[in-house]
Amino acid sequence: MAKRQESSLCEYCGRKYLKCRFNKHHQKYCTSKMCVIKRRQERQAQHYCRNYRNDKNFADRERERCREGIRKRREDARENIPNGILATSSPPMRIDMGLLATGLLSQWIDSKDPMEVEAAARRLEKRGQQLAITTLSLRGAPI
Repeated sequence: MAKRQESSLCEYCGRKYLKCRFNKHHQKYCTSKMCVIKRRQERQAQHYCRNYRNDKNFADRERERCREGIRKRREDARENIPNGILATSSPPMRIDMGLLATGLLSQWIDSKDPMEVEAAARRLEKRGQQLAITTLSLRGAPI
């Protein structure tokens, strides 16, 4: 009979996991994607902060990099037109809502036959009218 593996609790996220049989004396954390990503981000943030505090050259390079990023964002903002669309972009596309609704209905009923699409549209229109009448009568509004 095979030996049953014991599950352990991850020291970071608290999930149960099975330890690797070749590395169990070193393994403290699970291998779930979320846990690995969070631990890596935390480790990188600590490394960055330590370097920023202790290494003057690193801090100077980071300040310069941030200055460049801010300058670039400000230049890009100056090139934008007032409504937020880049001046170099093409004009927004116009969409005919009637054709869009017809296409959606056609896809919804899975048919390309104009007669079937029209019949489905009439059924939906009738249903909408009934719903509107019911809603208005419940509110007490005149019909």
